[in-house]
Amino acid sequence: MSKMVEDSLKILFRTQDMSQLKAYLYRQWEKILSNRAALNDLIIATEFKLKDYRNLPPGVALATRNIEYDKRTEPQGGERVPYIICEERNTRYSNRSFFPIDVAKNRTLIPDGKVYVRKSAQALSRIFNLIGIDIEAWFNQMPKRNFTVRFSKAQNLVSTTSARGQFKIDQFYLSNT
Repeated sequence: MSKMVEDSLKILFRTQDMSQLKAYLYRQWEKILSNRAALNDLIIATEFKLKDYRNLPPGVALATRNIEYDKRTEPQGGERVPYIICEERNTRYSNRSFFPIDVAKNRTLIPDGKVYVRKSAQALSRIFNLIGIDIEAWFNQMPKRNFTVRFSKAQNLVSTTSARGQFKIDQFYLSNT
């Protein structure tokens, strides 16, 4: 996200052309929403402070989940905990945060592009509102597309039909690829 802010400021100061800035932001948001962004660009690192929270922040929740698994992984006070927020329904950010290495290894964990685009639009809006540019309005005007998730073929399917000759749900997806 910091790279997007930096590039946006460069475009604004070098060209002073709002249409170029808008096109750049649309391209970046489209890349994030379609899961084509590099995982390094999606990493959020927050400071670890273990205190009484009403709702645990994602980094602290991830660290405490990891501490329950292995007590030696407890971060020092003030140490930054990196995480990526992934897609899951009806859960809080704290339950949707995962270590970047886990997201890279597990292909079923998909970064939640909507969260990252919304957060980047809010951050850019705070900066550009000072000079009268409404980034959140640009984001709301952006043409939205539905992105589909492709299912990969399972390796060890014994048969393509069940005993009664009906498809199972995973076989249905495999037959349509």
